[in-house]
Amino acid sequence: LRHSEFQDEGVLAIGIDNVQEGWFSPGRQNRISQSKYQELQKYTARPLDFLVTVMATVGRACLVPEDLETAIITKHVYRVSLDHRLVDPRLMLQAFRGAPTVLRQLARHSRGQTRPGINGKILKGLELRLPPLNEQRRIVAKIDALQARSRKAREALEAVPALLDRFR
Repeated sequence: LRHSEFQDEGVLAIGIDNVQEGWFSPGRQNRISQSKYQELQKYTARPLDFLVTVMATVGRACLVPEDLETAIITKHVYRVSLDHRLVDPRLMLQAFRGAPTVLRQLARHSRGQTRPGINGKILKGLELRLPPLNEQRRIVAKIDALQARSRKAREALEAVPALLDRFR
C-alpha cells in the first residue's frame, strides 16, 4: 500500500501505530477503498490474530480485538494466526513483551542501518517453547492477576501526593 491509497472512509488498514505494547490502538484510522480491500483480502485481520511490528519498532505486539471491524494488515506489521487448540494467543503476546529468549532473538536478528527490521523468515524462525495449553492458560491468569495488583498499587501511589498535601 502507498500512502496515496489511504482515504478517510472504507476498510481499516492496520499499521505500526495501531500495534502498541500489548494493546491495539485505533491509531490514525488509515482506510482503503472497498475495491483495494478486495485485492488485499488475504491480509484480513481475524479476531485474536497475533500482530507484531517488523519495521522501526521491531517486536512491538498486540492481539486483534475480538470486536474489531473488518481490517487488513499493512506491510510493516505481520499477522500470525495461531491454532488456539495449541497456543493461547495471550501467552504469545506476553512472550513477545518480556520473555528474555524472545527479546534476545529479536535483537540479534534485527537488521538495518537507519531503521531496524525483521522479515517473515526471521519471525518464523524464532524459537519459543510452549507448555501444554492448560498450563499456558494458568500462566496467563497469573500474569493477569499480577498486572491487576500492579495497576492498583500504581493508582494508590498516584494518590499519595494529594494525601500528603491534605495532611500537611
